[in-house]
Amino acid sequence: MEINAISRPNNTVQCSTGEINENNEDQMTTRTHSSCFYVLQLDKFKDITELSNHLQFVKYNFNKNMNEDLIFCVSVYTWSDK
Repeated sequence: MEINAISRPNNTVQCSTGEINENNEDQMTTRTHSSCFYVLQLDKFKDITELSNHLQFVKYNFNKNMNEDLIFCVSVYTWSDK
């Protein structure tokens, strides 16, 4: 059977990655809320192009192990970066 003969919607990959992202977010939220404690950490760094970036992590205890998950990373454009 040829691969091209298999019918599939155009957004198959987009739907799959969206579902994975939602599942990961749900798991992280559930684990963080079930932990006795959690810590939010915000870090700032400059990349090789001297652009400022902010990262936010959450650290929490799950199944007697410390876990660290990245919540977001965003480039920050400021006047001082120029």
